[in-house]
Amino acid sequence: MAIDRSRLLADAEKAARRGNMKQAADCYRALVEASPNDRTLLQRLGDALARAGESQAACEVLEDLAELYRAEGDQHRSVAVLRRACRLAEDRELLDKLGCWLCEQGLAADARQPLLEAARLHEAAGDPAAALAVWRRLAEGREGDLEALREVLRLGAADGAQALSVRERAALAVDLSRHSALEESIENFVAAAAAGPALIEGGWLEHFMRAFERLGHLPERAETISEPGVAANWVLVRAGTLERLGRRDEARAELVDGLRSAAAWPVSARLAAGRMLIGLEVFDAAAKVLLGLGPSPPGISTHALKDALSELVTRDPGQHAVMERLLAISSAAEPSTGEEGAKRSAPGGGTPTAAAPGADESEPGEQQPALSTTLRAEVLEIESFVAHGMYSRARAALASLAGRAGPHPEVLRLEQAVEAL
Repeated sequence: MAIDRSRLLADAEKAARRGNMKQAADCYRALVEASPNDRTLLQRLGDALARAGESQAACEVLEDLAELYRAEGDQHRSVAVLRRACRLAEDRELLDKLGCWLCEQGLAADARQPLLEAARLHEAAGDPAAALAVWRRLAEGREGDLEALREVLRLGAADGAQALSVRERAALAVDLSRHSALEESIENFVAAAAAGPALIEGGWLEHFMRAFERLGHLPERAETISEPGVAANWVLVRAGTLERLGRRDEARAELVDGLRSAAAWPVSARLAAGRMLIGLEVFDAAAKVLLGLGPSPPGISTHALKDALSELVTRDPGQHAVMERLLAISSAAEPSTGEEGAKRSAPGGGTPTAAAPGADESEPGEQQPALSTTLRAEVLEIESFVAHGMYSRARAALASLAGRAGPHPEVLRLEQAVEAL
Protein backbone atom coordinates (compact mmCIF):
# COMPACT_ATOMS: atom_id res chain seq x y z
CA MET A 1 0.00 0.00 0.00
CA ALA A 2 1.33 3.44 -0.93
CA ILE A 3 2.20 5.79 1.89
CA ASP A 4 2.15 9.55 2.12
CA ARG A 5 5.85 10.13 2.65
CA SER A 6 5.57 13.91 3.16
CA ARG A 7 2.80 13.54 5.73
CA LEU A 8 4.67 10.86 7.69
CA LEU A 9 7.85 12.94 7.76
CA ALA A 10 5.89 15.96 8.98
CA ASP A 11 4.15 13.85 11.66
CA ALA A 12 7.47 12.38 12.82
CA GLU A 13 9.07 15.80 13.15
CA LYS A 14 6.03 17.21 14.97
CA ALA A 15 6.00 14.26 17.42
CA ALA A 16 9.74 14.68 18.05
CA ARG A 17 9.28 18.41 18.83
CA ARG A 18 6.57 17.49 21.36
CA GLY A 19 8.91 14.89 22.91
CA ASN A 20 6.73 11.98 21.84
CA MET A 21 9.61 9.83 20.57
CA LYS A 22 7.54 6.65 20.46
CA GLN A 23 5.14 8.22 17.95
CA ALA A 24 8.06 9.66 15.99
CA ALA A 25 9.66 6.19 15.88
CA ASP A 26 6.39 4.67 14.60
CA CYS A 27 6.32 7.18 11.76
CA TYR A 28 9.96 6.58 10.84
CA ARG A 29 9.43 2.80 11.01
CA ALA A 30 6.61 3.05 8.44
CA LEU A 31 8.87 5.13 6.21
CA VAL A 32 11.75 2.62 6.55
CA GLU A 33 9.46 -0.27 5.64
CA ALA A 34 8.77 1.50 2.35
CA SER A 35 12.44 2.52 1.82
CA PRO A 36 14.59 0.00 3.73
CA ASN A 37 17.91 1.28 2.32
CA ASP A 38 17.34 4.97 3.03
CA ARG A 39 20.31 5.90 5.26
CA THR A 40 18.73 9.12 6.57
CA LEU A 41 15.51 7.39 7.61
CA LEU A 42 17.41 4.55 9.31
CA GLN A 43 19.49 7.09 11.24
CA ARG A 44 16.38 8.99 12.36
CA LEU A 45 14.59 5.78 13.34
CA GLY A 46 17.57 4.65 15.40
CA ASP A 47 17.77 8.03 17.12
CA ALA A 48 14.03 8.06 17.86
CA LEU A 49 14.07 4.54 19.30
CA ALA A 50 17.08 5.37 21.48
CA ARG A 51 15.35 8.52 22.84
CA ALA A 52 12.18 6.48 23.41
CA GLY A 53 14.16 4.12 25.65
CA GLU A 54 14.01 1.19 23.23
CA SER A 55 17.76 0.60 23.27
CA GLN A 56 17.80 -2.93 21.87
CA ALA A 57 15.55 -2.00 18.94
CA ALA A 58 17.69 1.07 18.29
CA CYS A 59 20.86 -1.13 18.25
CA GLU A 60 19.32 -3.42 15.65
CA VAL A 61 18.43 -0.50 13.36
CA LEU A 62 21.86 1.11 13.73
CA GLU A 63 23.56 -2.23 13.05
CA ASP A 64 21.59 -2.49 9.79
CA LEU A 65 22.69 1.04 8.89
CA ALA A 66 26.33 0.22 9.70
CA GLU A 67 26.16 -2.85 7.47
CA LEU A 68 24.81 -0.73 4.60
CA TYR A 69 27.69 1.75 4.91
CA ARG A 70 30.16 -1.14 5.11
CA ALA A 71 28.73 -2.74 1.96
CA GLU A 72 29.28 0.58 0.15
CA GLY A 73 32.90 0.70 1.32
CA ASP A 74 32.34 3.62 3.72
CA GLN A 75 34.33 2.11 6.59
CA HIS A 76 34.54 5.34 8.59
CA ARG A 77 30.76 5.83 8.79
CA SER A 78 30.09 2.12 9.36
CA VAL A 79 32.38 2.11 12.42
CA ALA A 80 30.97 5.41 13.72
CA VAL A 81 27.39 4.10 13.56
CA LEU A 82 28.34 0.77 15.15
CA ARG A 83 30.14 2.61 17.97
CA ARG A 84 26.92 4.49 18.73
CA ALA A 85 24.97 1.23 18.77
CA CYS A 86 27.47 -0.26 21.24
CA ARG A 87 27.02 2.73 23.56
CA LEU A 88 23.27 2.15 23.71
CA ALA A 89 23.36 -1.41 25.02
CA GLU A 90 25.84 -3.97 26.41
CA ASP A 91 25.57 -6.27 23.42
CA ARG A 92 28.45 -8.75 23.24
CA GLU A 93 27.89 -9.57 19.58
CA LEU A 94 27.95 -5.90 18.57
CA LEU A 95 31.11 -5.26 20.62
CA ASP A 96 32.74 -8.30 19.03
CA LYS A 97 31.79 -7.04 15.55
CA LEU A 98 33.07 -3.51 16.29
CA GLY A 99 36.42 -4.89 17.46
CA CYS A 100 36.75 -7.03 14.32
CA TRP A 101 35.94 -4.10 12.02
CA LEU A 102 38.50 -1.89 13.76
CA CYS A 103 41.13 -4.62 13.46
CA GLU A 104 40.41 -4.93 9.74
CA GLN A 105 41.12 -1.20 9.40
CA GLY A 106 44.46 -1.59 11.18
CA LEU A 107 43.17 0.12 14.34
CA ALA A 108 44.23 -2.59 16.78
CA ALA A 109 44.64 -0.17 19.70
CA ASP A 110 41.07 1.12 19.24
CA ALA A 111 39.78 -2.44 18.90
CA ARG A 112 41.19 -3.58 22.22
CA GLN A 113 38.53 -2.08 24.54
CA PRO A 114 35.42 -3.36 22.69
CA LEU A 115 37.04 -6.78 22.33
CA LEU A 116 37.93 -6.92 26.03
CA GLU A 117 34.33 -6.05 26.89
CA ALA A 118 32.99 -8.62 24.42
CA ALA A 119 35.20 -11.34 25.92
CA ARG A 120 34.00 -10.49 29.43
CA LEU A 121 30.35 -10.59 28.36
CA HIS A 122 30.78 -13.86 26.42
CA GLU A 123 32.23 -15.58 29.46
CA ALA A 124 29.58 -14.09 31.79
CA ALA A 125 26.92 -15.45 29.43
CA GLY A 126 28.38 -18.95 29.76
CA ASP A 127 29.99 -19.00 26.30
CA PRO A 128 33.73 -19.67 26.93
CA ALA A 129 34.30 -20.73 23.32
CA ALA A 130 33.21 -17.28 22.06
CA ALA A 131 35.30 -15.61 24.76
CA LEU A 132 38.34 -17.67 23.73
CA ALA A 133 37.85 -16.70 20.08
CA VAL A 134 37.96 -13.02 21.07
CA TRP A 135 41.05 -13.46 23.23
CA ARG A 136 42.75 -15.28 20.36
CA ARG A 137 42.17 -12.28 18.10
CA LEU A 138 43.77 -10.02 20.69
CA ALA A 139 46.70 -12.41 21.06
CA GLU A 140 47.44 -12.53 17.32
CA GLY A 141 50.59 -11.06 15.84
CA ARG A 142 54.19 -10.89 16.90
CA GLU A 143 53.42 -8.36 19.64
CA GLY A 144 50.38 -10.23 20.95
CA ASP A 145 48.59 -8.69 23.94
CA LEU A 146 50.09 -10.20 27.13
CA GLU A 147 46.76 -10.20 28.98
CA ALA A 148 45.16 -11.90 25.98
CA LEU A 149 47.90 -14.56 25.88
CA ARG A 150 47.24 -15.39 29.51
CA GLU A 151 43.49 -15.53 28.99
CA VAL A 152 43.83 -17.83 25.97
CA LEU A 153 45.96 -20.17 28.06
CA ARG A 154 43.49 -20.03 30.97
CA LEU A 155 40.42 -20.74 28.86
CA GLY A 156 42.26 -23.23 26.66
CA ALA A 157 43.34 -25.26 29.67
CA ALA A 158 39.78 -26.53 30.05
CA ASP A 159 38.63 -29.74 28.43
CA GLY A 160 36.27 -29.61 25.51
CA ALA A 161 36.15 -28.10 22.05
CA GLN A 162 38.20 -25.05 23.03
CA ALA A 163 41.13 -27.04 24.47
CA LEU A 164 44.48 -25.92 23.06
CA SER A 165 46.48 -28.14 20.76
CA VAL A 166 50.14 -28.91 21.51
CA ARG A 167 51.23 -26.58 18.71
CA GLU A 168 48.99 -23.72 19.85
CA ARG A 169 50.21 -23.95 23.44
CA ALA A 170 53.79 -23.97 22.17
CA ALA A 171 53.16 -20.92 19.97
CA LEU A 172 51.60 -19.04 22.89
CA ALA A 173 54.55 -19.96 25.09
CA VAL A 174 56.87 -18.47 22.46
CA ASP A 175 54.83 -15.25 22.51
CA LEU A 176 55.08 -15.14 26.31
CA SER A 177 58.86 -15.38 26.05
CA ARG A 178 58.82 -12.36 23.71
CA HIS A 179 57.10 -10.43 26.51
CA SER A 180 59.89 -11.60 28.86
CA ALA A 181 57.34 -13.66 30.81
CA LEU A 182 59.90 -16.47 30.84
CA GLU A 183 58.62 -18.45 33.82
CA GLU A 184 55.14 -18.61 32.27
CA SER A 185 56.64 -19.40 28.88
CA ILE A 186 58.59 -22.35 30.23
CA GLU A 187 55.63 -23.60 32.27
CA ASN A 188 53.57 -23.79 29.11
CA PHE A 189 56.40 -25.31 27.11
CA VAL A 190 56.62 -28.04 29.74
CA ALA A 191 52.90 -28.72 29.30
CA ALA A 192 53.25 -28.77 25.51
CA ALA A 193 56.40 -30.90 25.47
CA ALA A 194 54.80 -33.46 27.75
CA ALA A 195 51.81 -33.81 25.43
CA GLY A 196 53.45 -35.20 22.32
CA PRO A 197 56.16 -35.02 19.68
CA ALA A 198 54.58 -32.26 17.57
CA LEU A 199 57.05 -29.67 18.86
CA ILE A 200 59.82 -31.15 16.77
CA GLU A 201 57.87 -31.03 13.53
CA GLY A 202 56.64 -27.53 14.36
CA GLY A 203 60.17 -26.16 14.84
CA TRP A 204 59.32 -24.86 18.31
CA LEU A 205 62.29 -26.37 20.16
CA GLU A 206 64.68 -23.62 19.06
CA HIS A 207 62.43 -20.98 20.64
CA PHE A 208 62.49 -22.76 23.98
CA MET A 209 66.22 -23.28 23.96
CA ARG A 210 66.48 -19.49 23.73
CA ALA A 211 63.96 -19.03 26.56
CA PHE A 212 65.77 -21.50 28.83
CA GLU A 213 69.08 -19.82 27.96
CA ARG A 214 67.76 -16.36 28.88
CA LEU A 215 66.38 -17.70 32.14
CA GLY A 216 69.53 -19.71 32.85
CA HIS A 217 67.22 -22.58 33.69
CA LEU A 218 67.56 -26.17 32.51
CA PRO A 219 64.51 -28.44 32.19
CA GLU A 220 64.52 -31.49 34.42
CA ARG A 221 65.61 -34.83 33.02
CA ALA A 222 62.72 -36.98 31.85
CA GLU A 223 63.68 -40.50 32.86
CA THR A 224 60.07 -41.46 33.58
CA ILE A 225 58.70 -40.47 30.16
CA SER A 226 57.93 -43.55 28.09
CA GLU A 227 56.49 -41.97 24.91
CA PRO A 228 59.47 -41.66 22.51
CA GLY A 229 58.40 -38.42 20.86
CA VAL A 230 57.95 -36.70 24.23
CA ALA A 231 61.31 -38.02 25.48
CA ALA A 232 62.93 -36.66 22.33
CA ASN A 233 61.56 -33.17 23.13
CA TRP A 234 63.32 -33.18 26.48
CA VAL A 235 66.63 -34.60 25.28
CA LEU A 236 66.92 -32.13 22.41
CA VAL A 237 65.96 -29.12 24.50
CA ARG A 238 68.25 -30.05 27.37
CA ALA A 239 71.20 -30.65 25.03
CA GLY A 240 70.49 -27.48 23.05
CA THR A 241 70.18 -25.38 26.21
CA LEU A 242 73.44 -26.78 27.62
CA GLU A 243 75.18 -25.89 24.37
CA ARG A 244 73.80 -22.35 24.49
CA LEU A 245 74.96 -21.99 28.08
CA GLY A 246 78.50 -22.90 26.96
CA ARG A 247 78.42 -26.36 28.57
CA ARG A 248 79.26 -28.24 25.38
CA ASP A 249 80.72 -31.35 27.04
CA GLU A 250 77.53 -31.79 29.06
CA ALA A 251 75.48 -31.19 25.93
CA ARG A 252 77.35 -33.95 24.09
CA ALA A 253 76.90 -36.36 26.99
CA GLU A 254 73.19 -35.52 27.29
CA LEU A 255 72.57 -36.09 23.60
CA VAL A 256 74.65 -39.26 23.26
CA ASP A 257 72.99 -40.72 26.35
CA GLY A 258 69.51 -39.84 25.09
CA LEU A 259 70.20 -41.36 21.68
CA ARG A 260 70.44 -44.85 23.17
CA SER A 261 66.70 -45.06 22.64
CA ALA A 262 66.67 -42.98 19.44
CA ALA A 263 65.57 -45.90 17.25
CA ALA A 264 62.06 -45.32 18.62
CA TRP A 265 62.18 -41.55 18.14
CA PRO A 266 60.22 -39.85 15.35
CA VAL A 267 62.27 -39.42 12.19
CA SER A 268 62.22 -35.63 12.54
CA ALA A 269 63.70 -35.90 16.05
CA ARG A 270 66.50 -38.15 14.85
CA LEU A 271 67.33 -35.74 12.03
CA ALA A 272 67.37 -32.86 14.53
CA ALA A 273 69.64 -34.87 16.81
CA GLY A 274 72.01 -35.60 13.92
CA ARG A 275 72.24 -31.90 13.06
CA MET A 276 72.88 -31.05 16.71
CA LEU A 277 75.65 -33.66 16.94
CA ILE A 278 77.34 -32.11 13.91
CA GLY A 279 77.28 -28.73 15.64
CA LEU A 280 78.77 -30.33 18.76
CA GLU A 281 81.46 -31.98 16.57
CA VAL A 282 80.48 -35.52 17.52
CA PHE A 283 80.82 -36.58 13.91
CA ASP A 284 80.83 -40.38 14.23
CA ALA A 285 77.65 -40.33 16.34
CA ALA A 286 76.06 -37.92 13.87
CA ALA A 287 76.95 -40.26 10.99
CA LYS A 288 75.40 -43.21 12.83
CA VAL A 289 72.16 -41.31 13.43
CA LEU A 290 71.85 -39.90 9.90
CA LEU A 291 72.77 -43.15 8.15
CA GLY A 292 70.26 -44.95 10.35
CA LEU A 293 67.49 -42.87 8.76
CA GLY A 294 67.94 -44.67 5.43
CA PRO A 295 68.08 -43.06 1.98
CA SER A 296 64.43 -41.90 1.88
CA PRO A 297 62.95 -41.72 5.39
CA PRO A 298 59.23 -40.93 5.62
CA GLY A 299 58.19 -37.62 7.09
CA ILE A 300 61.20 -35.51 6.06
CA SER A 301 62.21 -34.12 2.70
CA THR A 302 65.10 -35.47 0.66
CA HIS A 303 66.47 -31.93 0.60
CA ALA A 304 66.59 -31.79 4.43
CA LEU A 305 68.40 -35.11 4.62
CA LYS A 306 70.85 -34.16 1.87
CA ASP A 307 71.56 -30.87 3.60
CA ALA A 308 72.42 -32.65 6.87
CA LEU A 309 74.61 -35.23 5.12
CA SER A 310 76.32 -32.49 3.12
CA GLU A 311 77.05 -30.50 6.27
CA LEU A 312 78.57 -33.59 7.91
CA VAL A 313 80.96 -34.44 5.05
CA THR A 314 81.93 -30.77 4.82
CA ARG A 315 82.84 -30.68 8.49
CA ASP A 316 84.43 -34.15 8.48
CA PRO A 317 85.52 -35.20 4.95
CA GLY A 318 86.61 -38.60 6.24
CA GLN A 319 83.01 -39.79 6.56
CA HIS A 320 83.14 -42.00 3.47
CA ALA A 321 79.93 -43.94 4.25
CA VAL A 322 78.09 -40.64 4.53
CA MET A 323 79.56 -39.53 1.21
CA GLU A 324 78.37 -42.76 -0.40
CA ARG A 325 74.86 -42.22 0.98
CA LEU A 326 74.86 -38.64 -0.28
CA LEU A 327 76.00 -39.87 -3.68
CA ALA A 328 73.26 -42.51 -3.79
CA ILE A 329 70.54 -40.01 -2.86
CA SER A 330 71.78 -37.47 -5.41
CA SER A 331 71.99 -40.07 -8.18
CA ALA A 332 68.48 -41.29 -7.45
CA ALA A 333 67.15 -37.74 -7.67
CA GLU A 334 68.81 -36.93 -11.02
CA PRO A 335 67.02 -37.41 -14.37
CA SER A 336 68.73 -40.19 -16.27
CA THR A 337 67.79 -39.50 -19.89
CA GLY A 338 66.72 -36.76 -22.26
CA GLU A 339 67.48 -33.10 -22.38
CA GLU A 340 66.64 -32.61 -18.69
CA GLY A 341 69.30 -35.14 -17.72
CA ALA A 342 71.97 -32.84 -19.13
CA LYS A 343 70.92 -29.97 -16.88
CA ARG A 344 72.74 -29.65 -13.60
CA SER A 345 72.09 -27.40 -10.66
CA ALA A 346 74.75 -25.04 -9.45
CA PRO A 347 76.45 -26.04 -6.17
CA GLY A 348 74.24 -25.30 -3.19
CA GLY A 349 71.01 -25.65 -5.15
CA GLY A 350 71.26 -22.42 -7.14
CA THR A 351 70.25 -21.61 -10.70
CA PRO A 352 71.26 -24.21 -13.31
CA THR A 353 74.69 -23.41 -14.75
CA ALA A 354 75.30 -23.28 -18.50
CA ALA A 355 77.54 -26.00 -19.84
CA ALA A 356 81.16 -24.99 -20.28
CA PRO A 357 82.35 -24.39 -23.88
CA GLY A 358 83.19 -27.68 -25.47
CA ALA A 359 81.46 -29.67 -22.75
CA ASP A 360 78.64 -30.88 -24.97
CA GLU A 361 80.31 -31.46 -28.31
CA SER A 362 79.50 -35.17 -28.59
CA GLU A 363 77.33 -36.43 -31.41
CA PRO A 364 73.58 -36.67 -30.75
CA GLY A 365 72.82 -39.84 -28.81
CA GLU A 366 76.46 -40.24 -27.71
CA GLN A 367 76.80 -40.52 -23.93
CA GLN A 368 79.70 -39.08 -21.96
CA PRO A 369 81.55 -41.65 -19.84
CA ALA A 370 80.31 -41.66 -16.26
CA LEU A 371 82.63 -40.62 -13.47
CA SER A 372 83.76 -43.37 -11.18
CA THR A 373 82.04 -43.63 -7.83
CA THR A 374 85.11 -42.19 -6.10
CA LEU A 375 85.37 -39.20 -8.43
CA ARG A 376 81.61 -38.60 -8.29
CA ALA A 377 81.87 -38.52 -4.48
CA GLU A 378 84.58 -35.90 -4.80
CA VAL A 379 82.30 -33.81 -7.03
CA LEU A 380 79.61 -33.92 -4.34
CA GLU A 381 82.15 -32.97 -1.70
CA ILE A 382 83.22 -29.91 -3.74
CA GLU A 383 79.58 -28.92 -4.19
CA SER A 384 79.17 -29.22 -0.43
CA PHE A 385 82.17 -26.94 0.16
CA VAL A 386 80.65 -24.31 -2.13
CA ALA A 387 77.21 -24.62 -0.55
CA HIS A 388 78.71 -23.84 2.86
CA GLY A 389 80.88 -20.95 1.66
CA MET A 390 84.18 -22.84 1.90
CA TYR A 391 85.46 -21.53 -1.43
CA SER A 392 89.20 -22.00 -0.82
CA ARG A 393 88.73 -25.68 -0.02
CA ALA A 394 86.46 -26.05 -3.04
CA ARG A 395 89.10 -24.58 -5.38
CA ALA A 396 91.88 -26.77 -3.94
CA ALA A 397 89.81 -29.95 -4.19
CA LEU A 398 88.72 -29.03 -7.72
CA ALA A 399 92.29 -28.53 -8.88
CA SER A 400 93.18 -32.02 -7.66
CA LEU A 401 90.06 -33.56 -9.23
CA ALA A 402 90.57 -31.89 -12.62
CA GLY A 403 94.03 -33.41 -12.95
CA ARG A 404 92.66 -36.94 -12.50
CA ALA A 405 89.24 -36.74 -14.17
CA GLY A 406 90.28 -34.88 -17.32
CA PRO A 407 87.89 -32.66 -19.34
CA HIS A 408 84.73 -34.36 -18.16
CA PRO A 409 81.50 -32.25 -18.42
CA GLU A 410 80.89 -32.64 -14.68
CA VAL A 411 84.32 -31.22 -13.88
CA LEU A 412 84.03 -28.47 -16.49
CA ARG A 413 80.67 -27.46 -15.03
CA LEU A 414 82.15 -27.24 -11.56
CA GLU A 415 85.13 -25.23 -12.76
CA GLN A 416 82.84 -22.74 -14.43
CA ALA A 417 80.65 -22.42 -11.33
CA VAL A 418 83.60 -21.97 -8.96
CA GLU A 419 85.26 -19.39 -11.25
CA ALA A 420 82.06 -17.33 -11.07
CA LEU A 421 82.22 -17.07 -7.27
